[in-house]
Amino acid sequence: MLTATVSPSAILLGVHLGSDESGDFNMSRPWFESCSVWATVVCPDSHLDRVRAWVADRCAEWGVAELHAGRSTQKARALRPDERHEVCAFVATGDLLWDATLVDSLMLSATAVAERQANQLKQFRKDWARSKRSESTHPADIALGQLTEELLDPSSGVKTAPFTQYAAIAPTHVRETVQSIIRVYREPRWRDEFRALRTTFDRKNEPQRPADTPGEILFFNVVMPILASPKMALSLPPAFQDPTHPLRACHGPTPRGGIDIASLLDGGARFIDSEQDPLIQLADVLAYVMRRAATKPEDEAAARSYAIARRRLFQRTPVMFSGEGFARFERYHHVLR
Repeated sequence: MLTATVSPSAILLGVHLGSDESGDFNMSRPWFESCSVWATVVCPDSHLDRVRAWVADRCAEWGVAELHAGRSTQKARALRPDERHEVCAFVATGDLLWDATLVDSLMLSATAVAERQANQLKQFRKDWARSKRSESTHPADIALGQLTEELLDPSSGVKTAPFTQYAAIAPTHVRETVQSIIRVYREPRWRDEFRALRTTFDRKNEPQRPADTPGEILFFNVVMPILASPKMALSLPPAFQDPTHPLRACHGPTPRGGIDIASLLDGGARFIDSEQDPLIQLADVLAYVMRRAATKPEDEAAARSYAIARRRLFQRTPVMFSGEGFARFERYHHVLR
């Protein structure tokens, strides 16, 4: 797996993240069919208006409701290769950043997913029993506990895709993305951007679930507790050690001197329709291009677009589910080297 006391005038400042994916996260398929990419685009608050305007202009110019790279749907047509390239070139310039998680069935098998789901169910039951909400008699609390257990139950629970994406991949993907932000935006000019971290995920509307989707339920009731564990705490470079830095002043440190990522995300994570968020739309294109470049080396257009977008892809040694070294993943060397 490859794998963000405030004065009223500053309350809107923050680092904005928009996430979307390409692929279905079905680990029961061969690696080239199961290969899925989850991308997150990072935008400092001071650049958000520029990004919104650019995305709106491209939608108007290309006659689309939103930027969308996959198959055409009733909601939006897929962008052409030249349009995808223009999106990648935009992300590659300026101060945007993006991070990505790439996973396939050779890294995370269907059997491993099933084992994770069974273990997660056991952990949820333990955590829920210790929580105050488990003692509540309010119908909403009772329903939440029952629904979360239902989703995590391997025999009748959530489908492979949302479990793999949110319960298996999300904790590391989110943590590593936020850690990347701290490493990249460390200059003094970015200080105020760290007063808040606002994350948006593409909401997958399901007619049978008019309220929260499985992904939302899993994220807030499974992923957030994982992110709150001490081992997921963010490490801070010297530039962030100043106690007056907003990241330290607005968010309590962990016992080890890091930052609790769950407190940083608390209240700032939302699932919304991709049409409402320009960063989700950019992430959609980047995830598609990276996945296409990874699985279809013969696609020269995708390779060119990925090559230019990669300028702002945070570079670090890949972290794979299998625990094996980078050298073992020859199938992706053309995009990861």
